[in-house]
Amino acid sequence: NIGISVIIFSKITILGDFMKKKFLEQSSKYMPYVLLAGLALLFVITRFWRITTLPSGVHIDEAGMAYDAWCLSQYGVDRYFKSYPLLLTNFGGGGQSALCIYTTALLFRLFGFHSFLFRVTNIFYSLLTVVFGMLILRKLYPDRPYLAIAGGYLMTILPFFILSARLGMDCHPILGTSTVFIYCFLCALQSEKYRYYVLAGITGGIVLYTYSLSYLILPSFLVLSFFYSLVVKKFSFKKWTVMGIPMGLLASPLIAIQLINLWDLPEMQLGPFTLTKLPGYRVGELGSFQFSNLKSAIATLFTSDIWAYNSIPKFSNLYWISMPLVIIGFFHCIYLLVVSVRKREMDLKLFLLLWALSILYVMSHIYTCLTQLNVSFFVMVVFIVDAVSLIFPLPKKWLDFAGKGALLLVYTVFFLCFSNYYYMGRYTQETYPIRLFFNLQTEAIAFIDEHPEYGEKGVQTAIPSVVYALSCLKSPYELGITLDNTFIENGYIHCSYLGPIEDGYYYIVDDTFPDYITELREKGFTEIAYGHYYLFYKEQ
Repeated sequence: NIGISVIIFSKITILGDFMKKKFLEQSSKYMPYVLLAGLALLFVITRFWRITTLPSGVHIDEAGMAYDAWCLSQYGVDRYFKSYPLLLTNFGGGGQSALCIYTTALLFRLFGFHSFLFRVTNIFYSLLTVVFGMLILRKLYPDRPYLAIAGGYLMTILPFFILSARLGMDCHPILGTSTVFIYCFLCALQSEKYRYYVLAGITGGIVLYTYSLSYLILPSFLVLSFFYSLVVKKFSFKKWTVMGIPMGLLASPLIAIQLINLWDLPEMQLGPFTLTKLPGYRVGELGSFQFSNLKSAIATLFTSDIWAYNSIPKFSNLYWISMPLVIIGFFHCIYLLVVSVRKREMDLKLFLLLWALSILYVMSHIYTCLTQLNVSFFVMVVFIVDAVSLIFPLPKKWLDFAGKGALLLVYTVFFLCFSNYYYMGRYTQETYPIRLFFNLQTEAIAFIDEHPEYGEKGVQTAIPSVVYALSCLKSPYELGITLDNTFIENGYIHCSYLGPIEDGYYYIVDDTFPDYITELREKGFTEIAYGHYYLFYKEQ
């Protein structure tokens, strides 16, 4: 009996060890998919939750982008009647990039207008950043796949990535599109296959339609990459030519636009597309190299800028814990660059360093804010991940496991604190009204259209005309908005200001003008409340 019991016990032990081994193998096999599914859910929550109301209102550039997109989707012209411009005019003629606007126009064409859609556009480009950023990290650290997932987690929870994805600004797609370009470029260099060089050329050309600063950043990066490739003996004239042809073709209309504006040439047409002449060409903003500009750019990267919609100072752009990690990763890459040049061996990671150096070089010639620096944030994540790989180089050691677990916990705590502040109402309470944000006034304008008899003199409101236009979604031919943002609609004079109160006007007033509201009430105006704004009129 004792012998039989021993045999049974040993069999059970062997079976238990076998089941444990199988369980660990299956867990190891499916765990990356579980983590990716959790990451996808977290991305959806952080990007879509309260997207139409947080941040509250509509930014003036967001409104300009959205109204131009709606005009293009319905009439094939922007609000200044230009047919499919490859560089939009925007306010005062300063220019607005095309890719975000045409992506939004496509959404409007497919699904009709909704304020949800013009913020979905940059959520899509944020998704490109996370997906292709993880693919790049997987390529840089092929033997440590969990570093790519960790990088995806950072790109999902870091404040700047969240804030920039939730706003329909025309320049924000540069982060996602440049990440796609870098991935294609690295694939080309690693595989040496022509199709990846073609893809790199196409995606690089698309980047140029996301932000005018890419006209300087992309060439700077290509020059640095060219010299580095020569030094490590990985340059191929034929393959770089294959990349340069589609990139040059895509860039040629934009080059023509720069020449038109630099040489004061007349506006031209390229088929249905307009090569725009801007009334307020902004090339003068680019100055000489200034160390103070470089210092300001680096400080802004780590901390915040003056705009409440770009950053939250108490949390910084990357959480404060990231600052030493970014610095460690940056200088480690500098060290690797020296080693690579000495050994004449190419290191793909160093092209991310060259991208960062290109950005810093361009930013040293202008006074920057986070809007201009947004193209750099994926590289900051690469530096963080590189620092983690350097500090914790042995993934199977318990000390490394504990250290990475502790670091993950700290980032998660920061994220939970940020989420509580941002999503649960304190952010809105402390920042409303955000400068340059306005309430859409759709309901009030609909009432005015139905009752023109109460406002024969016109409408006064403290919102820019493009926000008014986005609120009513009338034809640009009907509104006739001019560069100074005034227009006359059906005989009504629309005034983007609140002047002296008199009978015969409609007054649309935000709740941020309490004294003006009180005066209207005291003068006997009838009022209708619409959320954060009021409509006042005098019954005849």
